[in-house]
Amino acid sequence: MASLKHNGVGRKTTHPVGGVDGLYLVVYGSGSRSWLLRATVNGRRRHFGLGSARLFSLAEARERAKDWKKLIVDGVDPTLKKKTERKRRLSFEDAVALFSAAELNEVKEKERKAWGNSLRTHVVSSLGSRDVDSITSLDVAEALKPVWAQKREMAKKVRSRLDKIFVWLQAKGYRSDASPAKWENLKPILNPLGRQKPKQHRPAVAFTEAPRWFSLLRAKRSISARALEFLCLTAVRSGDVRFLTWREIDIEAKTWTIPPNREGTKLKTRHHTVPLTEPMLQLIQDAGELRFSDYVFQELTAAP
Repeated sequence: MASLKHNGVGRKTTHPVGGVDGLYLVVYGSGSRSWLLRATVNGRRRHFGLGSARLFSLAEARERAKDWKKLIVDGVDPTLKKKTERKRRLSFEDAVALFSAAELNEVKEKERKAWGNSLRTHVVSSLGSRDVDSITSLDVAEALKPVWAQKREMAKKVRSRLDKIFVWLQAKGYRSDASPAKWENLKPILNPLGRQKPKQHRPAVAFTEAPRWFSLLRAKRSISARALEFLCLTAVRSGDVRFLTWREIDIEAKTWTIPPNREGTKLKTRHHTVPLTEPMLQLIQDAGELRFSDYVFQELTAAP
């Protein structure tokens, strides 16, 4: 390659280098050198620059030329592909803003702020400028290590939020790989940082004791007791019962429609319909006799 020089005529001299049909070394009068691929795309003769000969060896130039020719054979214009790839690049910080605007616009302000604050505090400083398509599970684990060691529950929330964002990014075409925040990939890295606290299950009532337990519960004359009974019958989250409003109940259809993103419950993106049995409807009707609030079980939360 060193023997290939500018011939002294014109601005540049082009030398075929072999190995790949159409690959040339371009030598300029200034002494600089670059690689060139000549190929036909959609019936037109095209010239594609493959980079400086100072940065890429002949072997590397041949590999790059082969890759580009494969794209051409498949009917893909390499330059358009590069432009598309550049356009699809997105920093993690910008990705968080895009996700928030698209997916959190109907979430309560408190929940939106919780998402933004947790991500800015714990991961944006380390991942913010990174292209989202280049972020790996190791990168996510390294970003989470400090909060994982100090605030385990917060770390779990941040990881879950990251996973939702990366799944969304893949669906939108900003990532080629699956979410790097999946727990099964992070567990081998994060677990050694601290011993997991043994899981403590809440006390449970044996099914043989359930009739007696319900009898004792029904003997209590309070709204909170009725709410607990309703919770047991519907098997929903406690926050859904505490913030249950009258407009969510359809007595004729015997259904309860829980709206998404209700205060006091985890982030949800769609309505959930619960069929109501006669015992459930009776509890609602009993609560209605004392109605003075939009909430069915008004003792459990402040009236709006």
